[in-house]
Amino acid sequence: MIVYLGIFFVAAFFSVALSGRQLNWLLALMFGIFLVFFAGTRYYVGCDYVGYLLRFERIDSFWSWAELFAREEPGFNGLMSALKNSGIDYGGFILVMSSIYVFCMLRFSSLAISPSKFLVLALPVLMIQLGMSGMRQAMALGFLMLSFVSFTNKKKVMTAIWIVVAAQFHASAIVFLPMAFLAGKHLSLKRVIAGLIVMGPIVIYLIQDRLGVYSDRYIEQIHGENSASGAWFRYALVLLPFIMLAIWYRKVEELFPRHIELLRLFMLITFFLAPVGFLSTVALHRLVFYVMPISIIALLCVTDTLAHTSRHRLFALSFPFMMYGSYIIVWFTFSSKASSCYVPYQSWLL
Repeated sequence: MIVYLGIFFVAAFFSVALSGRQLNWLLALMFGIFLVFFAGTRYYVGCDYVGYLLRFERIDSFWSWAELFAREEPGFNGLMSALKNSGIDYGGFILVMSSIYVFCMLRFSSLAISPSKFLVLALPVLMIQLGMSGMRQAMALGFLMLSFVSFTNKKKVMTAIWIVVAAQFHASAIVFLPMAFLAGKHLSLKRVIAGLIVMGPIVIYLIQDRLGVYSDRYIEQIHGENSASGAWFRYALVLLPFIMLAIWYRKVEELFPRHIELLRLFMLITFFLAPVGFLSTVALHRLVFYVMPISIIALLCVTDTLAHTSRHRLFALSFPFMMYGSYIIVWFTFSSKASSCYVPYQSWLL
């Protein structure tokens, strides 16, 4: 536990202290390299470590393209098979996965004024809980983050391409495909509905084979995952920045006009996630991962805005780290999974 808390608070201190854009980017690059090796060289750390190890050992060493794309999530399975076939062991496979994921996070962090702040705030949930456990969804989220950048840059085609790529690693990512229709447009209820009408049938067609699986797993819960105890806590974590955004919306829009459509879209998505939790806290737990990157950007946009427009600059700049710092302390203190899956931290480099 001390290892994880130490990394978070030391990195948080330097991300606030190094306020210059170039220095902050240098810190982000250094921290990103650290995260690649921290997550990529873990040894029996993470709740899914053994599960993915067994999957790696059992996977076929070679498939034809036709057979590969006939299987579920061909991107993940194909990459795993290719790496194993090239002689890379399981430790090397995890390192490659971590490298791709952290690269995507670094690219996405460019949306923040201080990229290193995003990486630090991503550490407790997006890096430790997801990146060091659920590799398939982490990879999907990584490519989704690239689609979010394309959306912000008003590039419809690239937004769609990255979402489709993400779905090759975790099929659930395809639900974001209607975003491509909205890229470059002012967000309105009519356009959201139009996006769902135009892209919805495509999404249903692409994910139809997995709908039964998701229903069994997250709603009927026939596999025994009947609850995720921290789901509502994590939902509150991603919801609070959007509540703050709604309060200071006009000020944030003035300082961050490029981000505002993406923030508005995910504010709506996050508000509509609440009913999901009453159907299945496991489903809510999974979906929260997808909205968290934008929630962190929203949090940084709001606090950066308040730092510029209020007298409480230090508190505004410190609040995101107080918020996520409190989360990581509570999680490691009270979560049985945190203590059983992540403590002690071990690396094959050490």
